[in-house]
Amino acid sequence: MTIPVDICNMSLGMIGARATISSINPSDGSNEANVCATYYTPVLRMLLRSAHWSCARKQIIATQLKARFINGQLSTNPPPQPWNFEYAYPSDCLKERFILKICPQNTPSTPLTSGTGQYPVAEQVAGFARFTPALDTDSNGNPIKVFLTDQGQAQLVYTADISQSPDLWDAQFLMGASHALASYLVNPLARNKDLLADMVGGAKSAIDSARATDGNEALPSTDNIPDWIRIRSIGGFGFNAANGGNQLGMCGWDSMSFPGGLTY
Repeated sequence: MTIPVDICNMSLGMIGARATISSINPSDGSNEANVCATYYTPVLRMLLRSAHWSCARKQIIATQLKARFINGQLSTNPPPQPWNFEYAYPSDCLKERFILKICPQNTPSTPLTSGTGQYPVAEQVAGFARFTPALDTDSNGNPIKVFLTDQGQAQLVYTADISQSPDLWDAQFLMGASHALASYLVNPLARNKDLLADMVGGAKSAIDSARATDGNEALPSTDNIPDWIRIRSIGGFGFNAANGGNQLGMCGWDSMSFPGGLTY
């Protein structure tokens, strides 16, 4: 069983640390454990947001909080304009990917040629619904994260926070995580410019390989992103196609940042 402290010890080994640690939550009290406890979770969460990793993909029927119309009547507590629905933001959501429009339930009018008795994937997914994350308040006035959309019965596909569950990770993602964390351990534990450059280079290579493998295992996309969309990196309404977003309504992933202000 792989646990977070195992990833930390791998990263410590990569920077040449002689010590190993036994715990980061809580810290075992050593300087190495204290530093790992500081950087482990934020680095892993940033890495999880840096691609649409299959191992972190989660799909749920979202919990509806508000609707503009109820039984044909305007609600007394509608979501913000111009949206028709407000849903609870999942507690384990690190990054929303897309909202599925409702799949067709009727029998196809033309015979299927696949022999599976099911809709082909292209027909199952009618498209992605536009949306935006937002803030609201609960019944006690406490701030809560929500997302707004015009899609009823919304199914949200998102990147889940599996930073504390290395056993769920793909093997190449695990190596990318170890290298990424190692790059953040250099300055507080070794303060070596050449070593930092080596760790950042190793992290970029490991993450690149993990992204490629993960992408090759997923369904291919032939969607063409217009240059004006790619250059402007349109976001806000769930339209970000800059990194990994293959059509309008599908959010792209984030850049991975490294010590020294480098991004990838």
